[in-house]
Amino acid sequence: MPREDSLFVAPDGTIIYGLTGHDSYRKTPFIVHVGSPPRGQLMSAFRSHFYSAPPRWIVIHRTEEVIHMRTGDVLLWLGILDFFRERYDMVWRKGDWAIYRLKSP
Repeated sequence: MPREDSLFVAPDGTIIYGLTGHDSYRKTPFIVHVGSPPRGQLMSAFRSHFYSAPPRWIVIHRTEEVIHMRTGDVLLWLGILDFFRERYDMVWRKGDWAIYRLKSP
């Protein structure tokens, strides 16, 4: 994934930003989970940015161990689960990690 492409990492695994030389995705807390960002202004800013400038790449660490970090629940909390399912294709997977690319228009 080219360094100039936008990247969103969820729910944890933010070391990926440093390892790939990417900035963290704008308008997003460093780590997302159910409850973060909280409902209100921060959540609205995140969703607005995500829908208007979706990241080219998403790295997902599928986790089920910690209730508030379960991947599906986190994407649902963020309000992006359906958008993610419709607009992204998996391009790589290894164990609990997967990389998704935004579909071309």
